[in-house]
Amino acid sequence: MVRAALTGAGARCGPLDLHKNPFYVLSAGLFLVGLRVSFGTQALEEVWALMGGLAGYALLLAATACLLIRFGRVWDDARTVLLLVVLLILATSVDF
Repeated sequence: MVRAALTGAGARCGPLDLHKNPFYVLSAGLFLVGLRVSFGTQALEEVWALMGGLAGYALLLAATACLLIRFGRVWDDARTVLLLVVLLILATSVDF
């Protein structure tokens, strides 16, 4: 009965269907806020560490997506994680 209530039009969040597991998006957002707070306005040498953090997190999310597809067969979660990987790569390219 609860599942039927979630499948209606109110369960969709814009063009993306994120009602399955929104915690991937929340964790990525918290990670980005943590990086921003930890680096702040540092010198140019620290920019490479920030880029390394973003790239490392993107690689970690890509590996998580591969494991979700390979072993879990959780396609909705894998789609969300792969979207986050693309957005992190975009954020890395725009920032640097």
